[in-house]
Amino acid sequence: MRFTIQMYKIIVNCIRFKANTLLYIMKKLLAFTLFIFFISCGKDTTYNQNNTFFVDQTINLNLPQYVGLQVAGNFAYIPAQGNSQGVIVQNKGTGSSPFVAWERTCPYLDCSNPMTFDGSLKMTCPCDNKDFSILNGSELPTASSKFAYEYRVTLLSPTTIRITNF
Repeated sequence: MRFTIQMYKIIVNCIRFKANTLLYIMKKLLAFTLFIFFISCGKDTTYNQNNTFFVDQTINLNLPQYVGLQVAGNFAYIPAQGNSQGVIVQNKGTGSSPFVAWERTCPYLDCSNPMTFDGSLKMTCPCDNKDFSILNGSELPTASSKFAYEYRVTLLSPTTIRITNF
């Protein structure tokens, strides 16, 4: 009988040890998961620290001047609004919002002519012939501290987008 009681105590202690160990591991796993979640959540990647342009436009992609945006790879110029020189919008064809929008004002702000986009992967400032990537706004061929001003593009419906500041 004494042997049975001792075996019972050993089994109960093992079960408690397993339960405590499992609880400890679960707490650590939860803490690690929350840590990863919080460090991965950040604001949108944008380089608009000095953007003084205010843009809030809703674009109907069924209008003749914007119908080309319904096809991946195409782009359109959105007319100037306020002190902006206009916006370049491109359908990259991927992602939850396949559109990107960039301010046409040269990031160096010493140019009175808007940047041009030829449908490739770069926008060009006509005053100094500096190129900027349509993918992330960085200056090409080497990155500098100047970036093209990016706008947020929200897909409101399959045929309507909204362009706003971040």
